[in-house]
Amino acid sequence: MDPRTQFIQLRDQYKFKLVSDKNHYKFQDPEGRILITSKTPSDYRAYRNMVSVLRRVVAAPPPSNAVIEEMRQRKELEEYIRLNPAKKSGAGIAGKGKGTKSRGTGFIYEDTAPIPFVPDELKERQRNEERWGRLIHHVKKQRKQVEQELGDLSARSTGTR
Repeated sequence: MDPRTQFIQLRDQYKFKLVSDKNHYKFQDPEGRILITSKTPSDYRAYRNMVSVLRRVVAAPPPSNAVIEEMRQRKELEEYIRLNPAKKSGAGIAGKGKGTKSRGTGFIYEDTAPIPFVPDELKERQRNEERWGRLIHHVKKQRKQVEQELGDLSARSTGTR
């Protein structure tokens, strides 16, 4: 049997009714179980997957009374919010008045001194001087280590004779 017709037959057999069709199809059965499917399935296995999801939804226990009551309250609240939107306070010509402080724009400006222009040749020369300084420091450090090792060797050789 074709998965699409199998899905439709199972949906009708378990009495799932269309509740919403905004972005997805939302079906609900008389016991309160909900099945959500895509409006425009793009996968060739989509209906096969819908059949398996429908079977899992039917096998699951129906929602408890507490869950159904919570869903009802949520719908009620959404409807209330939709019908009574929050009033936006306008600033008006005179603004909000003296009692409120400005919250600012959210931007933080740091006063920094302007960076002076340094020619590339000068930058290159400074970099080379730093490199030579590090190299000379490294060589001096190695020289001290070698001198210390030579001193230790000479002290051992004179002490053993």
